[in-house]
Amino acid sequence: MKQYFNFLTEKLDGSNMQFHYLRVGNTRPLFNLLVESTGEIEELKWMQHESDDFGSYYFGSTYSEYEGAVINLELNDNIMGSVRKDFWENFVFKTRDQAIPFVLIIPPGDKLGSLSKSQVYEALSLVRITDRPFTMFEYDDNVHEKVVQWLNDICSLVHRKDSIKKDAIDSKN
Repeated sequence: MKQYFNFLTEKLDGSNMQFHYLRVGNTRPLFNLLVESTGEIEELKWMQHESDDFGSYYFGSTYSEYEGAVINLELNDNIMGSVRKDFWENFVFKTRDQAIPFVLIIPPGDKLGSLSKSQVYEALSLVRITDRPFTMFEYDDNVHEKVVQWLNDICSLVHRKDSIKKDAIDSKN
C-alpha cells in the first residue's frame, strides 16, 4: 500500500504496482482508456480480465497482489438478482482477506432498463461492505478521469490509516 500511496502522491515510484480491471457482461470497454490515463509510469501494471458473469470468474488467493480493482459491470432489471448473489459470493466473500479498494462502473441510469446509482447501491446491498473503500460511477465519456481521481482520493485514506497505526505503535513504545 505504501507504493500505492507514493504513486498517487506523485512520488513516482510505480514499481511492482498492479491493478485489476474486470469487465463483467456486455459493457463498453474501458481498459485502454485506463492504461492511457496512467501510462506515464512504465512499471504500473494493469491486469485485464473479461467474464460473462461473476459466477464464471474465479477470485482466488492471487487477488492479494493487486493494489486496487476496477469492475466494469453490466446491470439491468432482468439480471439484478443473479448479479447480487454472484457479487457477494464470488467477489466480496472470496476477497475479504485481501480487502482491496474497488470501483464499480455501471451503465448510465438514463438508458432503458438500467438502474440508477441509488438503486444499484440498494439492490447490491453495498451498505454492508465495511471492510474496504469503494465507490461507484456511471459510465460516461470521462469515467476514466473519475477513476484516476478516485485513486488520488483513496490515497488520503491509506495515508491516514498508516499514520494512525504509526502513532499507535509509537505511543506504546
